[in-house]
Amino acid sequence: MNSPPQQENEEVLLAVHGVVMRVTAGKGIAASAVFPALHALPRGLDATNAWAITVSETIPGAAPSEPETVSTMRIPPDAEVRCWRDECGVFCASLEGGTVRIDPKPKQAVLQVDPGSRDQDLVGGLATVEILRYEGLFPVHAGAVEVAGSAVLVCGGPGQGKSTLTAAWACLGNARFMAQDRCVVFRRDGLTWIGGIADELALLPDTVGLLQDLGIRLPTPLGRARGKLSYNCHDFFLSLRDDPAPVRTILFLVPGTAERSLIRPCEAAEKFALLQEASFYTGAPDVMKAHFEALADLANNVPAYAIASRPDCIAVIRELDCLLAKQPAPVCHPLPPSSQHAVRIPPDRAARAEEALRAIIADPEAVEIPARNDMQSWREILRSADRNGLLPVLARSLERTGVLAQLHNPVANVLRLALRNTQIGVKPQVTG
Repeated sequence: MNSPPQQENEEVLLAVHGVVMRVTAGKGIAASAVFPALHALPRGLDATNAWAITVSETIPGAAPSEPETVSTMRIPPDAEVRCWRDECGVFCASLEGGTVRIDPKPKQAVLQVDPGSRDQDLVGGLATVEILRYEGLFPVHAGAVEVAGSAVLVCGGPGQGKSTLTAAWACLGNARFMAQDRCVVFRRDGLTWIGGIADELALLPDTVGLLQDLGIRLPTPLGRARGKLSYNCHDFFLSLRDDPAPVRTILFLVPGTAERSLIRPCEAAEKFALLQEASFYTGAPDVMKAHFEALADLANNVPAYAIASRPDCIAVIRELDCLLAKQPAPVCHPLPPSSQHAVRIPPDRAARAEEALRAIIADPEAVEIPARNDMQSWREILRSADRNGLLPVLARSLERTGVLAQLHNPVANVLRLALRNTQIGVKPQVTG
């Protein structure tokens, strides 16, 4: 009797912010489970300068042996990591779910994971942030949104309200979502840039309740992990910023009484101290030095404000929208796109979207409205409305006929925002 064929190793090209990784996953290991935040690249691309990452099943006795002296750090979402240098001076780490060994000279990484563990993504996440450091992209535990082409970094400890504020701002304010709690900071063309990591949003049940109390209609969650509900960001938000943006402002959520509109400026020394709290690193002295130089640059050159933790989101978003409207935006040339899934609308589809838009405005009851879950059609219609200054008109037309109440969460949120902003004189941003 013939034995069943053995599963071959999986080899894929993955990328994040221009850093390419050739991942070879052993039998029983799925690269997508270890690196869920990275974008898959098409086969056949030139990857001569890519990092070579090998992922295999944990073998007792084969993992890097820990010395007597190790250092510990915590990484999101509150996982303890034990770090050390082996006899060759190479970075090693162990955590729940596996081990990591990263050698920057040949650009190689070796990961061992437990195929049955739900923490495989923590092992891949740790390897990713350490590799990005060697490429000059320094991680911070922070969320981010984009406002008018530049980024706002939102820092704060666990439970301080980062996820609530970034999600609410992207749904109800003048912002596009970039990241929930993992970003990278780097320098290009004399400016400091922010890039987000991950395409999923993980929310505590309390956060889900707070967002629903704000009138935000949430999509169906993908599942539950570590006590949080997971959502696909492309279902949750109408428009995302996948590529980095120059940083414009830093917000720190600090413990305190969540009084209405409590926003105060931060001095450079306070900014640097709070940024250090949002960073995590144990590694080579030269890379550590570059990391803290990037934080010092942020503290010295970017305005920052402190907000009491778990704030009144509506009041804070309105105040922040007004505050940022008065700030000059960074002047820069766009970076080459690093995202592999940015939405590009062909001219013929844009024309059809404009035709559909005007027909819906003229008589919503006489035309066939796109299905509530046809997100692609609604994205094109809303972008056309935004380009032509017709968002409030479209929103009023759909509200009058009762269609607005039936629409999918991100579409309905943008249209309700357009109705609200006509009363306070703020123009919403939905274009991609």
